[in-house]
Amino acid sequence: AYIAELPMLLFMWPDFGTQAFVLFFGNLFFNSVLKTLLHAPRPSWTSTAGFVCGDEYGNPSGHAQSAFAVYFFIAQQIASQKTSRGVQIFAWCAAVLLAAAVAASRCVVGAHFPHQVLGGSLVGIAIFVTFVVASNNAMLSAALQTRVSSLRAGAILASQVSFVGALLAVLAWGITAATFDFPEAWAERAALSCGEDEKIDEFGGLRYALLAVGLLASMALGQGAGFLSSAAEAMGHSLWR
Repeated sequence: AYIAELPMLLFMWPDFGTQAFVLFFGNLFFNSVLKTLLHAPRPSWTSTAGFVCGDEYGNPSGHAQSAFAVYFFIAQQIASQKTSRGVQIFAWCAAVLLAAAVAASRCVVGAHFPHQVLGGSLVGIAIFVTFVVASNNAMLSAALQTRVSSLRAGAILASQVSFVGALLAVLAWGITAATFDFPEAWAERAALSCGEDEKIDEFGGLRYALLAVGLLASMALGQGAGFLSSAAEAMGHSLWR
């Protein structure tokens, strides 16, 4: 759903949509790498029968991490506009409540242990803060403008993003594969909560990480080609701040 909705934001609100796109898929990449490295089981894989079947490792919680990163970003965007103090307070309160509700729901449905949800929440907040600081850095923004100033520059950046991202994802997979043996007991226990078409994928995080890398590289290439900037200018926005 997110993969279909986020590109739509690029045309509806180019500036906000682009930043949300980069934040979401950057967050997905780090979550997938962390899950692979930590290789922690979900509740339904061990002693507790979870209400849902998780098909990949559980720490940190991806839903909690994304909720805090994205909802806080939306609140920050609203607060950065010329809105009243009351609107800003409401936006932040709503963001905290919504993110907390998403995080809590992951424990309620048995998808994660509490510490995995807490970890995801903290990582999501850290990624949000890092993203906002980086996007408001004038020197970094100027450097990024240069890196996507032409099709050639965008292609080079896309290649670098692809190489570094894929390298980190495969490295995380390699470390886990070399140092950890997936317990058959986890798969057997999970089968009690999973449907016939659901299967535990111990390296599902690798696929998600590579997906995120591919989409981020496509974003860099699209901006270098001028496609996204044209859409932004048509809407009266600048794509990169």
